[in-house]
Amino acid sequence: MRIYLLKMALFLSICLLLDACSLNDGTPAKNNGEAIVSNVTIADKGEADGQYWIMAAYPDRKKMKSVVTITVDEKRWKTIQVHHKYTVHYAKQEDGSYSLYGITPLTD
Repeated sequence: MRIYLLKMALFLSICLLLDACSLNDGTPAKNNGEAIVSNVTIADKGEADGQYWIMAAYPDRKKMKSVVTITVDEKRWKTIQVHHKYTVHYAKQEDGSYSLYGITPLTD
């Protein structure tokens, strides 16, 4: 019986340690969308109803399907130039929209 209690105490201790070290805090993830990193050319940019956006086109593709509209915060939006190439980090949100997380100018 004593060995059984010792094993149970050890098992519970390990479970508690694993739970404490877990990366998941028990709340549902806010971003379950897909993350994308790509080199693009900025085709257009604009602002509507206080929401800033850029239209990014993949330079190696010729179809309009390769154009993506990405929402951007105002600070980054002001630094982005149309017809310039960038490496963008963006993610598709649950509602189908895209949000920008990072942008770096490409040098030729």
